[in-house]
Amino acid sequence: MKNAAANPEAGRLRQYRSAPFLMVPAQRHFVIYDIIPQGIAVLTLQHQVRDIETLIAELTPAGLAEVASLKRKS
Repeated sequence: MKNAAANPEAGRLRQYRSAPFLMVPAQRHFVIYDIIPQGIAVLTLQHQVRDIETLIAELTPAGLAEVASLKRKS
């Protein structure tokens, strides 16, 4: 998470898998996050064997609204 905060744009390399969010590897996991004015908001940590694309696609409207709310509050 420290690396993602220091270089948030690095997550764009895997954005094709994590859109509309960003994602960077962290050992055997992925940090999935979004950029906010204060830095980054970590949304979840997922093991690399998980189907990240499906997890993000299945986010409920309430989950997406919560992310939008975090961005508005920042």
